[in-house]
Amino acid sequence: MFQRILSLVLSVGLLTACGKKNKNEVSTNPNDFVRFKVNGVLVETSAWNASYGKIVGNMFTCNITSNMHQNEKTININVNATQAGEYDLLLTGATNSPNKAYGIYYPKYSNTFDTYSFKNGKFTITEIDTVQKVYAGKFYGTVVNNSGVELQITDGEFRSTNLKRF
Repeated sequence: MFQRILSLVLSVGLLTACGKKNKNEVSTNPNDFVRFKVNGVLVETSAWNASYGKIVGNMFTCNITSNMHQNEKTININVNATQAGEYDLLLTGATNSPNKAYGIYYPKYSNTFDTYSFKNGKFTITEIDTVQKVYAGKFYGTVVNNSGVELQITDGEFRSTNLKRF
């Protein structure tokens, strides 16, 4: 049940945070990407959303979401921080905790009932520049669905030159 609620919260965030006019409105910079492996199988796409903003009190969050219109295998990760550094990916308790990350993996984005939540792992912001609109980092971890099936997300990395404030 918690995973479905978390999935709903992240999905609503996806739909409201971006303000995109067109589903294909993404960076055309060839140096922008999101890539990761799921149980050893490479997934490559661009960033559909790279954003940051204030969520609770003075706490900021950053989001990176891969482009589900280019590849249905989609990753969506939020980190409650806006500084370069390494952050724990958690299953519970991260949504309102500073310096923690949380996220969802969709094997097929159109099936929002088949979601995998990060139960552990690391999310590293390697670069963030709100003036130049650059957001880059790395991630890895174990994701789990409601049935207890686990997948390994490895070699995750991203770069966007289209960082927006929501």
